[in-house]
Amino acid sequence: MVEYGEILGGPADLPYVAGEVDLAGRKILLVPFYSSEAEEWFAVADVGNRQLRRIRLVDVVAGLLVAPEAPKPDEDLLIPLADLVFNRMSFPNLVRPLNGLLDVVENCASILELYDQISPLYARGHPGAQQVVQTLVNQLMVVCRTLYDVLHGLSREACSTVKRPEDLSMPLMEPLPKRVSKLMLKDGKPWAADELTMKYRLPEPLAKFYCAQAPVFSFIRETRDRVVHRGRNAGEPGYVSSFDEGLAVSIEQPPWSDLEIWDEDSVVRGKFGSLRKVFAFLIAEVLGASTVFARAYLSCIALPQPISPDNHLFLRGPLNHHLMTLDEVTASPWERATRGGQDDGVPET
Repeated sequence: MVEYGEILGGPADLPYVAGEVDLAGRKILLVPFYSSEAEEWFAVADVGNRQLRRIRLVDVVAGLLVAPEAPKPDEDLLIPLADLVFNRMSFPNLVRPLNGLLDVVENCASILELYDQISPLYARGHPGAQQVVQTLVNQLMVVCRTLYDVLHGLSREACSTVKRPEDLSMPLMEPLPKRVSKLMLKDGKPWAADELTMKYRLPEPLAKFYCAQAPVFSFIRETRDRVVHRGRNAGEPGYVSSFDEGLAVSIEQPPWSDLEIWDEDSVVRGKFGSLRKVFAFLIAEVLGASTVFARAYLSCIALPQPISPDNHLFLRGPLNHHLMTLDEVTASPWERATRGGQDDGVPET
């Protein structure tokens, strides 16, 4: 292994890059590498003239890293789509959508952290807490909506790069429209997969992806329009209420009545659903969509071999634990107390 301060021959000399790998036009992303065997980090700095010098690195506080497995399982998040781009799709025009994906993931973790901080303030009657919560709902919808733009941007860029596995002279699909809504909805309703295949020559797995994601996309877009573009209301002014159990919204009126997530454990007083469950559900859905998207691409694209077959790309962050416990939140959605009695108490609004 290259010693500290030494110059590498080039990115291909990085210890996580497979020997004699055919890049096929891809870039090798310069990411700190943790060798679990040597128990040390390998990082480089660009010192000009296309030279890379190994530098000493004690640890990564936050950001991307490469390793065989997560060095810090409670902070290192494996994002299958990001790992796919790093290892097999790191073409120059696909790196920017990768950065967009990472921004969305970090923003989702931050939103969940902010929720945990503002909920107890609302419970204590902190002035303006309700307004902050409703602003956080706005941000949730904007960030979740952005994820679909990122995925669609990746699709559009891939059109000019990847080829069909059965005929490498043929592009994967026809040029796609710029707006993801054109692929998700037709006259306000989801496309049929075969219609997308015929119109844009979409491979079946990708056509099914767009169709399957259309209902959640439509909910997010419509709710975003309610709370962002058409004012502050999502049902009525002051639509977030506070109970002993946690923050809640009325499930008797849209948009919250449109969600098919409500069960006995997530509803109190007969008509108020856990807002925390809404956050966990939507974030889990959009992050899950990125994984389904990666699988769809893997199943229908002729991709070159992995650049780093024995390693994965991780995103380290102090707030990633929120994204690793979404299933637990969904199963136990109330943040402040166990589900209490079904009295007729008046919520704080």
